[in-house]
Amino acid sequence: MQALGTAVPFALKALVAGFVVGALVAWLINMADRAEWMTEQSRRIVVLVTPLLAYTVTTAMDGNVFVASFVCGIAFRYVRQAPVRRRGASAPHASDFQLIEDTNSMATMCMWFFFGNAVVLAMEEGVHWPTVGLCVAALTVVRVLPIMLAFLGSKFSWQERLMVGALGPRGTTSIVFGLLAFNALPDGLYADTALYAMTLTVLGSVLLHGGGSVAIARSLTGPPPSAAGGPGSPGAGEPDAHVVDTRG
Repeated sequence: MQALGTAVPFALKALVAGFVVGALVAWLINMADRAEWMTEQSRRIVVLVTPLLAYTVTTAMDGNVFVASFVCGIAFRYVRQAPVRRRGASAPHASDFQLIEDTNSMATMCMWFFFGNAVVLAMEEGVHWPTVGLCVAALTVVRVLPIMLAFLGSKFSWQERLMVGALGPRGTTSIVFGLLAFNALPDGLYADTALYAMTLTVLGSVLLHGGGSVAIARSLTGPPPSAAGGPGSPGAGEPDAHVVDTRG
């Protein structure tokens, strides 16, 4: 209850700060576009700075900076596309997001470099079986059960629901929060356990979802219609109405 009482205010501050910053900046860009005060370069820079601004504002408010940045992106996109919905104006140019995508790619490379260092450290210290059990659970039941509950009442089949839950990779978010926990906790058992759990979970996800995703998908969906019944069978070659895109 103490942890929950600490987390809720952090999350509420993040929701407010992220929404206000994202919506306000997008509205200002729309106004500047109508007045022809912006160039393509300035829009690219603003798009890059906006989540950093949300991060900084939320830090000053003592809120959850990552939730704020995520909400900021949602609010920014919604308000930025408001002229398209109202007047049928042209959509924001794809080049507006080029700078932030390139920066994101570089930051992701750096993050995986530090993750590799954490893997080496974890393997040198040795692996404890309770930590391995926690990682296995995080990649299976802890992931699958909430997904199955979330799909209650939907039109997806049980195989499709299970596939969405099974093909849920643990990557960037797990690394970020794992390193945050490692840096925030005092040196010792708790910090080391957080680091090792994060490292083994992500490493297991790389192996499971990187090497086994195709096998998992095939085992849950079965062979393609053409392979199962041939070109002359009923429905052969027709796309499934309930195909699930699990790339996210």
